[in-house]
Order: sequence, then C-alpha cells, then structure tokens
Amino acid sequence: PSAVGTIPAGDLQTCVRFSKDDPSQLLSNGKQRVYFWKAQLPYSREFKYYSPPVSARDFKQAIGDFTVSVFVPGTTMAVTGTIDGDVVVWEEGS
Repeated sequence: PSAVGTIPAGDLQTCVRFSKDDPSQLLSNGKQRVYFWKAQLPYSREFKYYSPPVSARDFKQAIGDFTVSVFVPGTTMAVTGTIDGDVVVWEEGS
C-alpha cells in the first residue's frame, strides 16, 4: 500500500469518500463517528485522522445513526446524513 491508517476500535466504518479537491484527504463514517483522514505523504506512509466529538446536547435533539458522508467540492466542508433524515455539516476549522 502507498499509505496506511489504523481505524479505532468500536465503530465499524461503512462509508469512505475521497476528496476531489485534495487527493490526500478522505473521510469515513460508521454509525456513531466520522473520521477525517489526511495522508502524510511523502514524509510518512501514515494517514492521520481527526474525529470531531458529537453530542445530542450540541444539536438539541437525539442524533440518528450516520449513514453516508461526502465532501462538498470547492469548499472546506463535508456533510453526513443520518438514518433519521438529518444532515450534519462539518467545516474545517470550526
């Protein structure tokens, strides 16, 4: 492999999407977590990740299981859909 990353235990990742704007970035999600991955090439063959904390308190409602995530082209945003039909908007640096 060109690069590798270790997925933390506990939330099977069911969706993986690559950024069309930056091929060194990808995101993945399971039912409870979203992981934003960045390849460290050429300095390392590792992917580093950030997984923003998610709390029902932040949304003022219960959060359904995540189903799919995608980068929004031409922006620093991504969106994740839930089984309840809600959409979570993620923005880099927020």
